[in-house]
Amino acid sequence: MKLKRSWQTVAIVGYSGGVAGVGTRQEPRAAGGVTLLQMRVDKWGSTLGRKVNSNGRHLEFGPAFLMCSEIECRWRRLGESQ
Repeated sequence: MKLKRSWQTVAIVGYSGGVAGVGTRQEPRAAGGVTLLQMRVDKWGSTLGRKVNSNGRHLEFGPAFLMCSEIECRWRRLGESQ
């Protein structure tokens, strides 16, 4: 999958806990569903990642972070196996 500037879900994994970081809004109603692993590229061409908890109705967004190649490969492998 070629990444774009908008967030794209590359894999879906089981819910394992809150993803909201310090200074971000926690959404406890999003608990218990799944976690979306999302990636995008920024304007400099770097790959960013984030986790989003979803239960179908409510979302909890984790903070964006700069992806290292190991995590990017792991997330892509998870997506390919689904």
